Amino acid sequence: MPATVYDVKTNRMVNPIGVDSKKPAFSWKIKSNKNGLVQKSYAITVKDENGSEVWNSGEVLSDVSLNIRYEGKALKPSARYAWDLLLTLSDGTKARYEGATFETGLLSASPLSDAKWIGSSTNTDSQKPVAFRKVFSVKKAKLVKAKLYSTALGNYENFMNGERVGLKDKNGDVYYQELKPGFTEANKKIFYNSYDITDYLRNGQNVISAIVTNGWWSGRAGKYGKENAYKAKVVLFYNDGSKEVIATGLDWKCSCDIAYRFADIFDGETYDARISDKWKYIGFNDSKWDKVKKNTEFTGKLESWIGSYITAQKDAELSVEEAWIYDGVTDASEEAFGKINVVEDNLKGNFTLLPGQKAVVDFGNNHSGREQICVSGKKGTVITIEHGETLNDCNGLKSRGNDGPERSIYNLNYRSAKATTNYILSGSECECCSPTFTFYGYRYLEISVSAPVEFKDIKGIVISSVEEIIGKMTTSNEKLNKLLSNIKWGQYSNYLSIPTDCPQRDERQGWTADTQVFAEAGCYIGNSETFLHKFSIDLAETQNEEGAYSGTAPRGEYDGAGWGCTGWADAGIIVPYYLYTMYGDKEIIEKNWDSMEKYVVGFLGKLGKRGPVNRWGDWLAYESNDAEIQDILAVAYYAWDALLMKIMAAAIGKNDRIDLYQNIYDTEKQYFIEKYVDEKGKVKRGEQSICLYALYLDLLPDEKSVKAVIKQLTSNIARNGNRLQTGFLGTKIILNTLTKIGRNDLAYSILLQEANPSWLYSVNQGATTIWERWNSYTLDKGFGDVGMNSFNHYAYGAVAAWMFRVMAGINVDVDVPAFKHSIIAPYPDERIKKVDASYESAYGKIEVSSTFRGGKWTYKVKIPANTSAIVILPLDAFELVSVNKKESKKVKMDTDCTEMVYRDRKCVKFAVSAASAEFVLNKK
Repeated sequence: MPATVYDVKTNRMVNPIGVDSKKPAFSWKIKSNKNGLVQKSYAITVKDENGSEVWNSGEVLSDVSLNIRYEGKALKPSARYAWDLLLTLSDGTKARYEGATFETGLLSASPLSDAKWIGSSTNTDSQKPVAFRKVFSVKKAKLVKAKLYSTALGNYENFMNGERVGLKDKNGDVYYQELKPGFTEANKKIFYNSYDITDYLRNGQNVISAIVTNGWWSGRAGKYGKENAYKAKVVLFYNDGSKEVIATGLDWKCSCDIAYRFADIFDGETYDARISDKWKYIGFNDSKWDKVKKNTEFTGKLESWIGSYITAQKDAELSVEEAWIYDGVTDASEEAFGKINVVEDNLKGNFTLLPGQKAVVDFGNNHSGREQICVSGKKGTVITIEHGETLNDCNGLKSRGNDGPERSIYNLNYRSAKATTNYILSGSECECCSPTFTFYGYRYLEISVSAPVEFKDIKGIVISSVEEIIGKMTTSNEKLNKLLSNIKWGQYSNYLSIPTDCPQRDERQGWTADTQVFAEAGCYIGNSETFLHKFSIDLAETQNEEGAYSGTAPRGEYDGAGWGCTGWADAGIIVPYYLYTMYGDKEIIEKNWDSMEKYVVGFLGKLGKRGPVNRWGDWLAYESNDAEIQDILAVAYYAWDALLMKIMAAAIGKNDRIDLYQNIYDTEKQYFIEKYVDEKGKVKRGEQSICLYALYLDLLPDEKSVKAVIKQLTSNIARNGNRLQTGFLGTKIILNTLTKIGRNDLAYSILLQEANPSWLYSVNQGATTIWERWNSYTLDKGFGDVGMNSFNHYAYGAVAAWMFRVMAGINVDVDVPAFKHSIIAPYPDERIKKVDASYESAYGKIEVSSTFRGGKWTYKVKIPANTSAIVILPLDAFELVSVNKKESKKVKMDTDCTEMVYRDRKCVKFAVSAASAEFVLNKK
């Protein structure tokens, strides 16, 4: 099969619209079944809408296929460009890709300056949605193209002649960006969105309309402003070269008399379907609508959208797993809420509900998103839908933390978030509804009605910013498979515009420790490049004058929480590092370099060794997390920041800064030794997190000390029954550190542990996502502290990175990032008989399979075209039998694209060039 080119992107996106960079970056991958195939050269040709060439790179001798910068003529605003690619491959063949496109945005330092921010002149209640409309004319026969550029203070939707405005995917299907313009540090920056609306327009009169709700601007989740506003312009391009602009101004009309009666990120949405939406269409008489007023609240900058879109995840849509209807409660007492009186059970999404009854719907998995219901009933009937992550249990015993009778939904942990949908029926034969301007974290619905309603279909619509799942793994251990599923669903749920801590309660903020702890795992499971790139900029925009990053980014309702907090603020360094190593993203380092230096050299450098005052330490650790522990972690993180800055400085050619960061690390290490290591080489505090960071970051004076601290760590783990005692910061590195010190056996024991605390403990308690606490709910005791008890809190899912790197063996080479050269270094454990994994890296799909059978370990690997790898296999417990069914010495690069390059008693190493290889080893 000839080589094919795929995953062709501009600025990390497929056929993007609204590109505002002057030099967009081009990327692609190569797929081939032929071993050893490498790209020898590329040639890129870019043409404008008229077919005229604006850039021809010529043949460039290079095997790089990531982030190739445009170097042609100045790009024009609102213009569509197509680019073609011609590759020359190592076998002498050619590979082509034609028709990739990108469309520029407004390419202006002051985009939408010819449009005004408009708001309601009569309503100042930001919780009340407002609609805007404007009629304009189009000479359709002369129209070449039409563009819409829009944004809002609040969340918004555009409509053109009544039709919701969306984008087209690579197959030409329309999809929609949800919750526009996303969550940003809105006092400083808001995104605008770009659309091609040519096909939406008709000859003569047209109407553009929009709905704006409070969203992350003036709602409970944001609190940046007081009033909601809209800003947009339509640009019509005619065949005579002229253009016409229809921009928001004081000639627009607005009204709050629309079906959307209420919307809030935390509290939900109320929709009255009795109110007509004819205002979206031509012919509607808007004479009774209000005049708009100019809004002057926003003083920041507008930028074209970057980052992953928030979309409905079609592949993850959920059906009803089970539903039941109850009427009243039995066995209630002072000590217990009792049990629901079930009148119908084992239902799906089709049933009739009567007043006084409640229906409970189970989608089978916790997630973020919205329900979609299709119903029929009498006009004016109110459907009320509450959301919950789990159910009350055990006769609703109050001593177990229940908030209602057994088998009703439990949502006390939502705290003040009402998370409720109210839908008022129009009375049509069948009407479908799904909230638009909010999202919920939930698994269950509890539904009540004011009059009989027939439910014909119910779905769970998952919304997320996860572009695609790129890392997949299955094992012979079903509980580990469930854990991996839980981690994936946690990422789906919490990667939503920003990396939130949780999607359900009155929080949903971008807590930065959660982000950095999970970032590497997130890069292995879901394509996180554009998402984390955007978030890294958000984080830089929270930086205060002293150089400290905020504990949340954007700051939202937690305005400046924990400035400079150890392990939180360091996300400003750690996340760009992962973007560079996993995706080869140097751009984020260049963008954020001054900000990162201001934090490491400025803020941390001036604090002295004790570190920031605002600290949470090893959050939720089972061991001590006192002030001294927090002091020690502050030193460790400063040293870690310096190491990462040294690597990133080299990556972008700032060689004059390399010694600076090496010196910072050396100074912090010496201080750590003097202050926290005793004369026997042990750390003075023997908590797991302290031992882990001392070993992980090489903060100990000599090998004797390393051995002493290893003994401290392993003894601690042993006396705790082979269980971790770590919180957010320690859990991130515990298995990595055990691998580093040669104790993979212990790492596997901790991974496979089922007692509290452990990853499989929550699996055994029925978790379908990762929880905030190891024991958020227990079968024996019930619910944890309602003040902070999320059942969808992804930080502890960080273990997935270790599973991909050690169980599967897929590692990035920091010296050759983005998996252009991979380090394949598996370490198996016979307790797990089978591991199959694949990872769609920035250069192509890496596939591995590890199998134990009859005392033999078989490891297969497939390295994608245009990449290479070093495969490192352990020999401490194994002996090599064959490679590709041959003796290892007979396997050569020219015949197998695989060759042994090193061997000692501990390991054997093979170089593999874009090839498949099979290794068979016997257990000693």
